[in-house]
Amino acid sequence: MTTRMLIDGGGTDSGGRTTSASYDPAAGKVLEHALEATAEDVDAAVRAANRAYWDHVAEVFGRRCSANWTASEVARVMAAATARGA
Repeated sequence: MTTRMLIDGGGTDSGGRTTSASYDPAAGKVLEHALEATAEDVDAAVRAANRAYWDHVAEVFGRRCSANWTASEVARVMAAATARGA
């Protein structure tokens, strides 16, 4: 069995076809084979993680600050934070 990669919330095949075995250390037997990520796979995963992080920050920040700040203040701070994280 070959395991797919999880990128951006969904199972995806690697751009490459190289696999790596995963062993049961007690029995010394191969459990499954996992696709090895290519540089493009890693870039896609990092982009997805970055988007997810900033979406989460915006959601939490908005909930915590909306009671005390105006919408324009929240937008200004979020724009500055996004520019730093890009």
